This record gives sequence, C-alpha cells and structure tokens, in this order.
Amino acid sequence: CLVICRDDGLLLLKADRMPVGKHFREEKPFTCRSEKLKKGDRLFLYSDGYQDQFGGNDQKKFSSRALFSLMEKVHHLPMNSAYKKFEATFDAWKQNTEQIDDVTVMCIAWPV
Repeated sequence: CLVICRDDGLLLLKADRMPVGKHFREEKPFTCRSEKLKKGDRLFLYSDGYQDQFGGNDQKKFSSRALFSLMEKVHHLPMNSAYKKFEATFDAWKQNTEQIDDVTVMCIAWPV
C-alpha cells in the first residue's frame, strides 16, 4: 500500500488484492493509480508485517489505524528521527512476542 502524508491529512492508495506471481484464477491487470504530489509530501510504502504484529498488553494486532496514526505523527520529522520512532514503537508494541512476518516501511520525502 501507499500512503501520502500531507499537513492536511492522509491519502491512502490501496493495493490490488492479488498475488504478483503466477496464479490460476482469471488474470486481471493491476490497477494503475496516480496522484499529483505536493511539496512537503511524504510517501509511505509498507508491507502488512508492521500492522499485523501481535503485541501490547492484550496481544492484539498493531492495526492499520495505529500505523496511519504513527505516520501522521512522524511525517514532519527528519527521516532519521522518523525511522527511530517507527523502530521504537514497533519494539515497544512487540515486547517479547515473536515477530510473525517481514516488516517493511519505506518513506520518500517529496520533492526528492
């Protein structure tokens, strides 16, 4: 998925729910999406590993809502500070729980 963070909120561009590799169902083309970027935008690309991680006091998933909230909180920070906040938040959530999936969060500052 792709999230564009702006000072006036988040814009979510959802991914198609189909595998990238070969599958045996009807072949459908991927959806092409576009959005005009503005100066100061931050683009977040991520896998589902962060939001699906179990943790917290009740051993629940982190959730996409919590991930979007974190993106809103850090999008204005310098990249290194934002990275540290993502890492610290994930580690605090996960605690001693085993990591269940790969975790990828990539941020691009616009303009590059």
